[in-house]
Amino acid sequence: MQPSRLQAFRLKLMKRVYLPIKTTKAPKKANFKVFQWNILADGLAQHGDFVKVPKDLLQWNKRFSLILKEIISSEADIICLQEVNHFEDLRIHLKQLDYCGTFLPKNNSPSEKYHFPPDGIAIFYKLHRYDLLKQPITQTFVDTSGHRQSQCCLGLMLHDKVAKQDIFVVTTHFKAKEGRENDEIRLCQAKQLLGMVVKNLSEFRLSKLQKTVTSQPHSLSLNNESTKESEIDVKMATSSDSSWSLSSFIPVVIAGDFNAGLKSNVCEFFETHQMGFKSVWNVPVADECRPFPVNSQFSTSDSKPNSVFESEEFSTWKFRSKGMSKRIIDYIWFSNGDLGENSVKSLDVDMNVSTLKEASTTSQNSPSQSDLVSKLILAQKTDPNPKAKMTPVQRWKMLTEDEIGPEALPTKTYPSDHVALCCEFAWDISSDLQL
Repeated sequence: MQPSRLQAFRLKLMKRVYLPIKTTKAPKKANFKVFQWNILADGLAQHGDFVKVPKDLLQWNKRFSLILKEIISSEADIICLQEVNHFEDLRIHLKQLDYCGTFLPKNNSPSEKYHFPPDGIAIFYKLHRYDLLKQPITQTFVDTSGHRQSQCCLGLMLHDKVAKQDIFVVTTHFKAKEGRENDEIRLCQAKQLLGMVVKNLSEFRLSKLQKTVTSQPHSLSLNNESTKESEIDVKMATSSDSSWSLSSFIPVVIAGDFNAGLKSNVCEFFETHQMGFKSVWNVPVADECRPFPVNSQFSTSDSKPNSVFESEEFSTWKFRSKGMSKRIIDYIWFSNGDLGENSVKSLDVDMNVSTLKEASTTSQNSPSQSDLVSKLILAQKTDPNPKAKMTPVQRWKMLTEDEIGPEALPTKTYPSDHVALCCEFAWDISSDLQL
């Protein structure tokens, strides 16, 4: 029998504290929190070679209550999890707290080798806060030969009912183990992941653009030669129907276990991508939270200060037969959703967008997809108010060695070999928004 929600709260768990990043004038109620955690799959825990951890602490019935409490304590609006193979246990308890969840099991999950349920990835979101705009988006990564891999990604297109903004949330779990060959596999997976993100954002915005054009053919004519293209797109951006404001960017949050360090080729790919991704580790915390004063001889601040306390913070720490592993491999990436001209131009002409196909058969005046792509590019350039910008305002400080203890993770009071991340974001919206 699983422990009740009340029993979970009675268990002792390490206290998490927030590090302030930035103050904002936006209404506090419009802020939202994203929680990220690899919870350590049942089966992989018992067979994970955690040489300093007592065997009984690795059993699911010993860890579940602590996992649940860490999740609940974050009070997150969006929860991203990896190595989930007891999804139903989590779903039942989190449903009582207004969460709805989606689960994607891995292909050939390693936990099945030990006769445990397949592990996978999951996203939960607050029902009173978000609407699901389309069916969950799933993708299993493939190798260079086109063969399916175990790793995958899961995406949800959500509408924030408080801030009146759309947001694309993705979670993933990349290939494990160090080494150059695995580095290249992870980079390939990163390219597939961001390719999926660009494709789905583009399709979603193009489908909305098609609906706007076909529903407002007179005010949003695409064929009026006397009207400048930039003026047409400004009209689209400022349409009275705010739900179809096509040039408004759709922000993206990608959270997961990337099994890649801060200086890896995966992080470089994200940081140099034309969508302008940043991770919570890239954002400097407030000066008073730094381990040394900014002007100290020990300060590591420079033209691009990093929020990571280089000598302290890590997202995983464990002892195995081959030695100790302590590093940052878990991330919350975010982008304000500018797809970039090259991304939009690279869309396949025959992309499978059902709403586009349906609309094109019902209106003789409907523009071609190439016309829509051109309009989408121009909209990004000319929109005077792209909206949908979000800013991280605080994040959890990571647990320290002293807090965890000499045996490393997992412990009696912390149930995974990964430390959970939580970041609060603020929307850049008017302070007079009705909440």
